[in-house]
Parts: sequence; structure tokens; C-alpha cells
Amino acid sequence: CSGGRPWLGEEADRHNTTHCGEHLIVVQKGASNVYFSQIKSSIYLPQWEKSVDRKIIEVLEKNWLFLSSGIVNGIFDKLRFELVAEQKFNRDRKDYYTEKLLDAANKRIAKSDNSDSEALDSEEKYRKMEYDTILSETGGENQDFYAIKNSVSIYDNAKTDGLVMSNFSNICLLHKLRETRAFTGFSRWFPDDEKSIETHKEFIKLGKSISWLPAIVVRGEGVFFEFNEKKIQKWADKKNVIERVKLLSDNYNRPRKKKGREDRNITPQFILIHTFAHLIINQFSYECGYGSSSLRERIYCNLDFPKEKMNGVLIYTASGDSEGSMGGLVRQGQPGNLETIVNNAIENARWCSSDPICIDSIGQGPNSCNLAACHNCALLPETCCEESNMLLDRAMLIGTLN
Repeated sequence: CSGGRPWLGEEADRHNTTHCGEHLIVVQKGASNVYFSQIKSSIYLPQWEKSVDRKIIEVLEKNWLFLSSGIVNGIFDKLRFELVAEQKFNRDRKDYYTEKLLDAANKRIAKSDNSDSEALDSEEKYRKMEYDTILSETGGENQDFYAIKNSVSIYDNAKTDGLVMSNFSNICLLHKLRETRAFTGFSRWFPDDEKSIETHKEFIKLGKSISWLPAIVVRGEGVFFEFNEKKIQKWADKKNVIERVKLLSDNYNRPRKKKGREDRNITPQFILIHTFAHLIINQFSYECGYGSSSLRERIYCNLDFPKEKMNGVLIYTASGDSEGSMGGLVRQGQPGNLETIVNNAIENARWCSSDPICIDSIGQGPNSCNLAACHNCALLPETCCEESNMLLDRAMLIGTLN
């Protein structure tokens, strides 16, 4: 490879002896593996006290870089706050709003966690921050994140035999959430080439002066399921479960080995949670009339750091339009509604129109990376799934024919 970047209008200099160094691979011009976009998403985590006024929060967030750059020995520069208060608020009450801004900023600094910088280097550590934030019920109605945690003891629908109570630890209703999706670059040949974000950014950067990425912000709502840790661990330790997961894991990692990539650790918990998310999204579509493409999953399961216990999934609407912003999904997460949806999702998964072929499959889909999961039962539109419709097996929830 000569090192040219024609997508940026930058051709390689023939007289330059510095080349990319990689061997060229021939692919068809219209092949799907020519280009894979790399999108990183993040849910807004509130850093402010619930009592802080929304206007104060908006002003602080928009001017945070300017205000925080004036910190000396942990103390803010009051003059900067006075300038912001004078520009954004009534000049006659400048001193009042300066103190309000300073107070809120100091509380945020005191609340900040030392692990923030570490989380930037690991997707899973950042997910752990989101996981803890959801369960801690932070945020409020005046912020872009508002979560209420419900104990499973209030989900006691007798018709479903305590299905929710016995399998989950908490149900969290996210009345408000804000998600940012940033385009960090692209890869070729592999959907995930395991290169760093900085490396991907170099592919789309024309000149060293560009320090931003194209991104969008979408708002929505969601329902968060936290699985019962003891029960899911006891299930994951069963011999037949381990053997079935090994079959799926081998199918998934075999092509990775051929391409010289490291094996990915696939756990029973991950496959169970991931498949459950797909079935629940399908059921929400049937029960509530949501388009399945307007719902998304966000899986919280510790694969890289076993000590960071996470067993949960967030089903949320963040499609960028009005669908899912009216409280409908949260309403379905209320006691009396959610039990029926979970029960119906499991019952409907017991039979697929492709059974018994589907339930007896030892590998289907791309590279046989699914077991009992096909378009008739568990697959979703690509925009909904974090794993490109792979690593699914409804037998993990309902069992096999045997």
C-alpha cells in the first residue's frame, strides 16, 4: 500500500519512501467489507446535584471547558464565573448567579470519580460507570438523565408465576436519557479491526489542526433489567450450559483465529442477556406498536474484567424522531405491564416457525455464530443490535427439545 488517502482527496507522493507497509487485498468494488463505519456511543451521565436549576446546568455545561481551565490547586477562578454570569444572566443579579454557578461547579468537582480517566481507555469500564449510574438513581427531571429504580417485589403478577421477581434484582425506568453517537473512523475487511480510536481518527483526519468528530445527540427513554446475580451464576455453572456456549464460542472465534486475531471471551451470561434483549425488543414491538428499528439494546456484561460484576441490559428508544419520546416505553415498564411482556416474550420464543430446524441448529447465520436464532424468532434490524445479530441462542432461555 502506497499510503494514499483518496477519500480525503489526498494522493500518495510517489517520491515519498514512507508507505503504509500493509499488503493489498483484492475485494469486489461493491463488496460490503470494503467499508465498516466505527460508531462510538455514550449515555450522558449527570454530574450535578438534583437540586441544581436546569438553566444553571445548561450554562455550566456549555462553558465548562472555559471555567475548568482556570482551576488552580483545586480552586476555580471566580472572575471567569463572573464573566459567564454577566453574559448569560441578568447583570443586576450577577453576584447571585456567580455564587450559584460556583456552588454547583464545586459540588461537581467533589463528586467526580478518579476512575473517569481510566474509563476512557476501556469500553467495559465506561459501561460500568453507566451501570452504576442507572442503579444509583442519579439525575432528575431538570437534567437529561432521570432514572427511577423499582424493586422487583412490586412486580407480583400472579398470572406469570413471579417471573420478574425470581429472575431479576431491579427494574429501572429511565424517564429521560441522552445518547451521543460519534463517528470515530472506519475499518476495512473486518467490522472491528481492534485498532484504537486514535488510529481510526487518523484515517479521517485531514491535517493535524482538526480536533473534533462528527456526532449526533438523540434523546429518549428506556427500561433497564438487572438480572439476579446469584441465580444467573448458578445457571452459568451448569455443565450442559457450558458445553453449549463452547460450541457457539468456537464457531465465533474460529474465523478470528484464521485472521490472526485474539479469541474473544464469550460467557453464558452474555448470550442469555443478549438473546433476552432481542426477544424483549420484539415483544415491545408487538405489544406497544413500536417499530423494532426504533428500539436499541445496550448490554452490560463483564467479559474483559470479571471482577466488575455487571448483568443487565437497557432497552431504550433513541431513534432521533418523536417515536419513543412520549413515555410509552416507561409506561410498559410499570408493574402490571412488564410482567406480561416478559412472560409473553418467553412463551413466544418457545416455538419458531422454522422449528425444529432452528432449535436443533448447531450453527446458523454468518460464520455459524448463532445457534437457535433466526429471522423468524430472534434476529432484529441491524440498527438495534450491538453484535450484528450474532451470539444469539434462545435455547438459553427456553431449553432445547431434549
